[in-house]
Order: sequence, then C-alpha cells, then structure tokens
Amino acid sequence: MNIALYMLEVVGAMLAEADPHPEVFDLLHNGLARLAQADAPLPAVLAYFQWRLLRHVGLLGDMTMCVSCGKAVGTAVPPNRSVYFSSRQGGLLCADCESAAAEKYRLSADALAGLSVLHAVGRGAKGVTLPDNQAKQLNRLLTYHIASQLGKPPKMAKHAIA
Repeated sequence: MNIALYMLEVVGAMLAEADPHPEVFDLLHNGLARLAQADAPLPAVLAYFQWRLLRHVGLLGDMTMCVSCGKAVGTAVPPNRSVYFSSRQGGLLCADCESAAAEKYRLSADALAGLSVLHAVGRGAKGVTLPDNQAKQLNRLLTYHIASQLGKPPKMAKHAIA
C-alpha cells in the first residue's frame, strides 16, 4: 500500500495541473495493477515505475554515458573506478568527471547492473528480471533524483523505499 501511495504522490507532484501526460497515467494504472498481483516483485515494480516516470517527464537522460564528457559508462567498471549520478546535471558522471561535480550520488555495482536491466527492458527485451538487490539500489537512486527535482523528498518515500 505504501508503494501505491508513493506512486500517486510522485505523479501528482511531478505533473502540472492541466498538463496532459496520458502515457504517465497509463504507467500509473499499469503499476498499480501490477502491485495488486500477489506475485508482484514490489521493488522491481517501483524501480520500473520511477524509471519510466522520470523518462516520460524528461528528467532522466540516456544513462549510458557521462553527461559531462560523453564517455560510455557501462556496468563493467574497474574496481578502483566509480560511476556517479548527478541530479543537477541529469545523468551519469564517469570517474574522470565526477570530481568537478558538487552534487553527486555514487552508484553501487547493483545499481549499475540494474540500469542495464532497465535499458534492456526499454529496448523491448522479454523475460528480463530485475533482482531485488538491484531494484532496491535503483529505488534509492531514483528517489534521490526525484527528491532533488522536487526540492524535497516525497512524504511517502521513507515508507515505500526499503
């Protein structure tokens, strides 16, 4: 129930009144319907919802390359290197560019792997699953971004994000 309330809150906060976004309401409808199913992987449903919502409203970029230098950022990051996300800049930052960013969020290996899964789903891949550990890391990242864009965390975030 908390996830459903969070989804409703975020949609209401991110869309201006009288600004039609039928694809967002389809996304919300489908997300709520999936949450109602007994076998729903709750963290994955929420991660997919947040990802698609941010993409639909134009607040999430490509997420495969550094927004600063354009270098491809993959999931196979060497152990001594990190990938960051900057809400202010709207995307990923490679290890070479992150030092110049005052605002950034370090991505875990699970978050990077989860991004690959969501990209595959976005390209129409079938039978792709988002493991709970990856979904939870993505939910933390995407909620961080939503809170940054709204200027405050959604009230239900602390109840919906495990």
